[in-house]
Amino acid sequence: MIYRSYRDKLQKDYRMASELYRKNRLLESLEYYEAVADVDPDYGGAGARVEDLKHRLNYMRESYYNTALNQQRAGQALNALMSYRRCVNLSPNGAHRDAKSKISELLDHPQVKAALKGYLDRAAAYRKAGNYQQARGQYEAALLIDPGLSEAKSGLSDVDDHLLASARPRYEEGQRLFQAGNYAAAVQKYQQAITIFPDYTEASDALDRARALARNDQNYQLALAAANSGNPPGCLSYVSRISGYHPQAGALKNRCTEDLKSNVDRYFQQAVSLYQQQKLEESRALFRWILVVRPDHEEAAKYVELVEKKIETLRQIEE
Repeated sequence: MIYRSYRDKLQKDYRMASELYRKNRLLESLEYYEAVADVDPDYGGAGARVEDLKHRLNYMRESYYNTALNQQRAGQALNALMSYRRCVNLSPNGAHRDAKSKISELLDHPQVKAALKGYLDRAAAYRKAGNYQQARGQYEAALLIDPGLSEAKSGLSDVDDHLLASARPRYEEGQRLFQAGNYAAAVQKYQQAITIFPDYTEASDALDRARALARNDQNYQLALAAANSGNPPGCLSYVSRISGYHPQAGALKNRCTEDLKSNVDRYFQQAVSLYQQQKLEESRALFRWILVVRPDHEEAAKYVELVEKKIETLRQIEE
């Protein structure tokens, strides 16, 4: 039980590290890879990934720092400040050389103050005109320069309250549709809510759930259509794409499985015909479904090997 707990944690941390890496959130990714490497450096090459990421991050920090120095010397105060911030954002504990003190100095530079004033003035104008999303963008831009700017923080909070109030009716309508089992329509309402207020966490979480269930419904309908048209392998293929529980999927799967079992010879001949027509992917899929319901079908197993060898040969030729 203890081993299983460690294994599950390793898998979870490794998946999170990989996901963050794909999103280019490298510093966060490093933390998860380090957690994996501390337990098992060989797990998925975690130890090597840690070293690679450390080297890459150090290179990027130095690059941003040196860029910032050059920009500062050239009188590009705002650009320099943003480069120092990128350097700090890639640094453990936000510390790299004197980047933080350089940022503090640059916040008092007339060029930076003028840029901040411009963002705040435009935000105020957008709010007065009722363009709250545009105002939000201006406040966010100001906070990228100075995350502690109180006027931008309070302004963003007020704007978010307004946008949330506008988005909430769409979210609540999505919830009603979700409860009624109309997942595709719920997806649309959640998306509308998020379009109005991008940071609407509840709507984002609900959207993910609704999308998954909408995909399940779509796959069930495709599976049912395949079953009704006398295509049990197609039915089983769509059923296999259903994630989690679906109230009718189990019965449909049993129906198609029994149909395939009862007509194995016919479907085997169909798979052979597809193979002879060089429809390799289709034939392989059908042979595999035959093996699902009849694992002892030796001829189907042999054909799977033949098909896979042929596919691999063709792939090598293409390369």
